Amino acid sequence: MLANFLGGLAAGVTLGILVAPRSGKETREQIAAKAKQAEASMKEMVANTKASWYAAKDQVSDTTGVLASEVDDFIQHILNQGKAWWYGTKADAYELADEIEEKVQKAGTKAKAALKDS
Repeated sequence: MLANFLGGLAAGVTLGILVAPRSGKETREQIAAKAKQAEASMKEMVANTKASWYAAKDQVSDTTGVLASEVDDFIQHILNQGKAWWYGTKADAYELADEIEEKVQKAGTKAKAALKDS
């Protein structure tokens, strides 16, 4: 579900950049806004997951014999892994946006040169 969300977000941002190119500053601002929206959605999903998981942990502990502290440690480990993945993905998205911006600018320059030559 999360991978689909992030994939859709990346595809939408990329398509938006390619279809309606803006200045570099505007493009970066738009990408930053989308990243903030994605981060807010991610935080909401994490908060909802944490609430559900913590509500169920005592039941899990009673049923499986796993101590609640072990469940807490496991949850913390998963959240830390998710946070590290999110920051890496965010950095990759910014890098990709910069590459796309550069390619769009080069394509625009080539198109202008071709129009001048014709």
